[in-house]
Amino acid sequence: MYSAKNISKNQIPLKEQVESLEIVADMLCMNDASKLFMLENFYKDYNIPTGFLPKYEHNGSRQRSENKRRLKT
Repeated sequence: MYSAKNISKNQIPLKEQVESLEIVADMLCMNDASKLFMLENFYKDYNIPTGFLPKYEHNGSRQRSENKRRLKT
């Protein structure tokens, strides 16, 4: 178990940090769009590419919704 004192993000393995995000998201009953938004911001903090994540847009409320803009065929 980790002590809250003097812990920087680099001292905890990335995998464990991602798992803690999942725990927090579950505790807060976050929807999938909000979870992805949180994960995207986390990855950006570590300069990890996020292009593979689905894109969601802010819909004016506290929730996020899937970006419905698609290319016409």
